[in-house]
Amino acid sequence: MGLRWGEMAVLRPQDVDVLRRRIRVDRASVTVGGEVVIGTPKTHERRTVMDMLVPVMDGRAPDELIWPSRSGEPKRPPTHGSWYHGALARMRERDPEFPWVTPHGLRHVAAGLMVSEHANVLAVSRQLGHASPMITLTTYAELFTEDLEAFGKRMDEVVRVAPRVTRRAHMSWKCRGINP
Repeated sequence: MGLRWGEMAVLRPQDVDVLRRRIRVDRASVTVGGEVVIGTPKTHERRTVMDMLVPVMDGRAPDELIWPSRSGEPKRPPTHGSWYHGALARMRERDPEFPWVTPHGLRHVAAGLMVSEHANVLAVSRQLGHASPMITLTTYAELFTEDLEAFGKRMDEVVRVAPRVTRRAHMSWKCRGINP
């Protein structure tokens, strides 16, 4: 999804459009002086992102948090020794090759997955809530370089095939009396 921790922490079922598979991001939480404060997202830019939450929100009231803390407030970012790090450690016990990834690092994973599926820069930027596509390009430039290499290989193939296709099309036009 590519949400920031504070955006994910305050999601409610009413923020999810199940039919369109979208999440409306218009709130975020931050910890200020030990207190959780709910306000607007980081760039104050409200946005809609893709949805994968339907099973998680089952049985929740529209205005209830999807992932509340035990006290019912938004979860705070995980610290060392928290549930997140425990789950990550268990995963790494099963698979020592599994990377050590921070909660914020999951945003980078989401960006990488979007780019690997050929999402354009504007779509990735909107999904991540960046103020502009330039921030996305600056942050993830190396991912788009790999995409550019793959594009170059596809263009090489097009150029290799194009003369045959063009010759065939031209002969077909001549047979019909078309002179391009």
